[in-house]
Amino acid sequence: MKTLNYLNTLEFINASKKNDLPLNIIFFSLLILPFSFYIGPAVMEVLIFLTSASYIYILIIKKEKIFLNKLIIFFFSFYIVLVLSSFFSDFILISLKSSLLSIRFGILTFAIIYILKNFKPFLKFFFISCFLSITLLFLSGLYQFFLNEDYWIISQLIKSKAAKNTVVTGFFGEEKSLGGFISRFSPLIIGIYLFLSNKELGKKINNTLIFFAPLFIISFFAGQRMGMIYIAITLFFLLILSIKQNIKNVYKILIFFTIPFILFFAKINEFQLTVKNSYDQLFNENKINYFSKHHSAYAATSIELFKKNPFLGIGPNNYRRECGSVKLENLQNNCSTHPHNIFFQLISETGILGILFYFVINLFFIIKIMKFIFSKKEKELEIFLLLPIIYYMNPIFPSGNFFNNWNAAIGLISLPFYIYLSNNKISGK
Repeated sequence: MKTLNYLNTLEFINASKKNDLPLNIIFFSLLILPFSFYIGPAVMEVLIFLTSASYIYILIIKKEKIFLNKLIIFFFSFYIVLVLSSFFSDFILISLKSSLLSIRFGILTFAIIYILKNFKPFLKFFFISCFLSITLLFLSGLYQFFLNEDYWIISQLIKSKAAKNTVVTGFFGEEKSLGGFISRFSPLIIGIYLFLSNKELGKKINNTLIFFAPLFIISFFAGQRMGMIYIAITLFFLLILSIKQNIKNVYKILIFFTIPFILFFAKINEFQLTVKNSYDQLFNENKINYFSKHHSAYAATSIELFKKNPFLGIGPNNYRRECGSVKLENLQNNCSTHPHNIFFQLISETGILGILFYFVINLFFIIKIMKFIFSKKEKELEIFLLLPIIYYMNPIFPSGNFFNNWNAAIGLISLPFYIYLSNNKISGK
């Protein structure tokens, strides 16, 4: 990775001097953004606001044209559906808060594409920022794992008190989001590196696996089952790429996928307990549940709410307000802030119109995955930039709230990089 010339301070200073104030605000806000995911949501929102406001200023003053392609138009159309669904819901103002304000992620996408096009050094500096962010988080988790106590003075500035338990949380403190962050953010770093580095593909893959190995292990210490699943999927794509480069690399599969078995039988951390609890929830009371009794109840409730308004649904983020109206036999604890699955949330809250967009985007993901698996050696590397979006929008596994600010930001941050890099196919110096 030395070819990226990471910490060239002089280059950093000279590059920023050439920018005007609005572009520098976007530049520095985006460099801090990767750290804000664990500093706190307030900081993240401020940075997104500064970036969006600066970009809007550039659009107005410099009369810049908005970059558009089919994917951006598709997401904007989906946004219109979300807003319409809110307008026709029973809780219009509350629902609009979720749907209408989600436009900021669209503006953020445009702003990142703009700086990628107009400030070439940005990609390298953003990569450095992402790399440092995830490295610091990994080291905080590692420190906590070995000492199991309050860690590093910087964590005291971020959280009032670190969680004292056997689950590794790093700088997230009492919030068990370490595994979720690593599993969703690492594909973005991998994707940018594969495009940015000028090494030959085999060396890029080896460097990526070296970087990824400790993240793969720490994700199992974090005790989040979805984090474990997503990090394993990312590893699967990396190993597929490695095998396509050289069939002899098949042995790497055995090396990496023996790690979970070692952790399980060695009873290290709470990995074994996480696996056992997941199994018990799936096969509870001599029947197979949709991940758990609660998830099954949320799914059944979502279908009933869908029947209430099949075309536009009950409105974005309104599951929590409407679930109490559903009474089904043998259905208990069916209320929550959201259905804990993106498909069931969208089918209940946005109806047929929303789920059609959702079906199309997932079909797009499937096509891209198939192209990656069956393509030649250096084709479709941008799949890694799509993985965070796939994890955010997956229709099968349990998930967070689709309209949650943190989930949306971490899930969509890679979208502008996918759009720009897949269109330009650059190879950095």
